[in-house]
Amino acid sequence: NGENPKEGCWKNFLTGYAFDYAKKRVNPENKKPYETIESDRLFNNLLSSQPMAFNLFCPLQQMLKESSKIATKVIKAALPNYPIYKVTEVELEFIPENYKELTGDKSAMDAIIRFEDEHGKNGFIAIETKYSENLGTNVAYDRDENGNKTPRKQSLKAVQELNCFKSDVESCIISGGIRLTQIYRNFLLSEKYGQYNGVNSYSIILAPKAHPSTDNEFKSLYNELKEEYRTKIYSLNFF
Repeated sequence: NGENPKEGCWKNFLTGYAFDYAKKRVNPENKKPYETIESDRLFNNLLSSQPMAFNLFCPLQQMLKESSKIATKVIKAALPNYPIYKVTEVELEFIPENYKELTGDKSAMDAIIRFEDEHGKNGFIAIETKYSENLGTNVAYDRDENGNKTPRKQSLKAVQELNCFKSDVESCIISGGIRLTQIYRNFLLSEKYGQYNGVNSYSIILAPKAHPSTDNEFKSLYNELKEEYRTKIYSLNFF
């Protein structure tokens, strides 16, 4: 468990810093009641996206603590299309404390990179990582008085308030033509979090090209966004 990880579970991690940070995050004294981070996946499943995220972003977090200038230079080189002037924070498995009022969904951002642009405006990049798993196709829903599943009201409210989708998207969600799968839920939470805090928000899907669901899921969201909002979401594939 998180308090006493299995012997050898440190082998899931590339650095001692990542392992120590993972133990810290799942410790009951530190873990927040609404956080969904799972010690079994983190310590015992090397193919899970959770240790992948820790291995990718803990070195950047450590680097940032040692030198914000160097960390900023590295992240700007890796993500040149974003208006990053100064990186201020790298977090993992982040869920906004007020997620219930934002979208009602507590899908964690695998990593979040906070930054300032050249004008001092705050922003962040929410990153979803996948390794062996596909992007989730489970749908956000409520239940009506008869127990039937209906699209989540708070998610529909977020669609209305963000005004970044094409005009018929809400009706398509209600009719079932569009399903609020993981990529929609993550994007809505990221955008509502940015809107609530008055900061610029972006989302990245980091996954292998071979994933059968990645491209389809990405296009399902991207194609429903208004043209001016399509720079908000980016799919970054590897091998």
